[in-house]
Amino acid sequence: MKVRIKTVSRMGDDRDQLEAAQRHVHHGEWEIGKTESILRYGDETGESPARVTLRMREDGEITLLREGENSVEMAFHLGEVKGGTWNSSYGSLELAIATHHMELSGDDSGGRLFLSYDTMSEGQHISSVSFEWIWKC
Repeated sequence: MKVRIKTVSRMGDDRDQLEAAQRHVHHGEWEIGKTESILRYGDETGESPARVTLRMREDGEITLLREGENSVEMAFHLGEVKGGTWNSSYGSLELAIATHHMELSGDDSGGRLFLSYDTMSEGQHISSVSFEWIWKC
């Protein structure tokens, strides 16, 4: 199904001091399957265009794949630390993703996903992030 997607993101050095929200609107696709749902869209808001895919599995795991000049792959599961990678022309960085808050709701007409997480690499805290996706058919 074709959808309109609103994203709201905040990032900072720690969860108590996140910067002002960045808001964007995208157009994409929403697929509802038996064991997972997939949200796909093009992101033209950064320095280089990218294709974003969110996979939301029935078991509660969510993966985010951002494909472009800089690519990111991250996995999220509430209360767990999952792996990820960030790739750029300068090289790759292995990430650890600690998900602190997750809300997911949706039906045939749209949905909402909210994630709050910390990113770390080699034991060092990189950033705290909150990200929300709201999509409607």
